[in-house]
Amino acid sequence: FKRMRKVLKNIINWTWCFPQNFAGLVLKIATKAKKREDHYEYNIESGSISLGTYIFLCPSHWGDKEILKHEQGHTKQSYILGWLYLIIIGIPSVIWCNCFKNYRQKHNISYYDFYTEKWANKLGGADL
Repeated sequence: FKRMRKVLKNIINWTWCFPQNFAGLVLKIATKAKKREDHYEYNIESGSISLGTYIFLCPSHWGDKEILKHEQGHTKQSYILGWLYLIIIGIPSVIWCNCFKNYRQKHNISYYDFYTEKWANKLGGADL
């Protein structure tokens, strides 16, 4: 049963979640990310990111359990949304992170108040 479940999960990852999973594989190879228990650590201080089943933690998040839970929430979003994940979650999240920092500071808005991040926290059980 365990083996069958693993095979089914791989089929889902490489069909329903293909775009983000493929992007995660490319990022893993390009950054030479190191595998840890249930995530990868990469040496780029651009923030942590989830692409399909690939969770990447940047150096300032290594060992941060709440960030890991948050990123696991993004992985669950990937399973729910499939091919729409990058459009509904990935791209808006990257834009929110990189283009609205001054806006968030000016209006005292948390990064985690945005719908993509709030939902990831809820799904992952993160308290951020």
